[in-house]
Amino acid sequence: MTLDKEFYRIIENVARKAKHTSSKQQVFKDVIQIGFNSVIQGMKYHPYQAKWHPSLFVEMAPYKVQPELFNELGRAVVMWFSAIKDSAPFTDVLGSSYDEHLGHELGQFLTPPDLAALLAQLIFTDDNLESKFKAGEAITVGDDMGCGAGSLLLAWLKASSERFGPAALERVFVVARDMDPSMVQLTAVQIFHSAVFHNVALGGLQVQWGNALLEPSSQAGYQAVFDPDMVEIAVATLRAHHHRRGQQKAMDAIGKRLAVGV
Repeated sequence: MTLDKEFYRIIENVARKAKHTSSKQQVFKDVIQIGFNSVIQGMKYHPYQAKWHPSLFVEMAPYKVQPELFNELGRAVVMWFSAIKDSAPFTDVLGSSYDEHLGHELGQFLTPPDLAALLAQLIFTDDNLESKFKAGEAITVGDDMGCGAGSLLLAWLKASSERFGPAALERVFVVARDMDPSMVQLTAVQIFHSAVFHNVALGGLQVQWGNALLEPSSQAGYQAVFDPDMVEIAVATLRAHHHRRGQQKAMDAIGKRLAVGV
């Protein structure tokens, strides 16, 4: 499943109307930023211990004067997350549709899903890797030469999940790197949300922010480690959150009735 064309129409529409920019590239980065911010703000609802570079969490101040456009970007983020949720675990939902709609204008091209899937299958010709999975050993998989949207890593995780079962990914630690902060955020969102939405206990995820050639020891832009002890706490917190939201909706309904004298 790839993103609906409406997702890209929203980006084009916001770029036309925004006062602070007319760049589709900037608006697309704003969508990524909102998605990344949501990951950070929702950490207490997930059984992961996480940390991130403070510079990667940015408030969307330019949209305060145009809240209707911020709402439109929020709608695009919901479409993005829904596509992740409705697809098979670790599906690259941006895929080739990104190149079709924004690639030439943004000057960045993602690895096509079919090519990424082929490369992932070729990796499994390594008998040593398959034996590690079957033996339950810890496995580290990485893309440290510019991870982009995480397409290659998503394809590898998807193939591994289908071949050995989602539970096998509990011992898989993913390491990625990119010098573009938006791509660091994008990879983090794509992989993390796929794991969470599909209830896959990925062993760990680290997306480093830096140049692989000039900074061999780049700082962690985002890092999350699955903590089994946090599962019950996260579930309880999420239930309490939904309960409070239900109470608030009831109070809002009562308030409206009082306001009209019903």
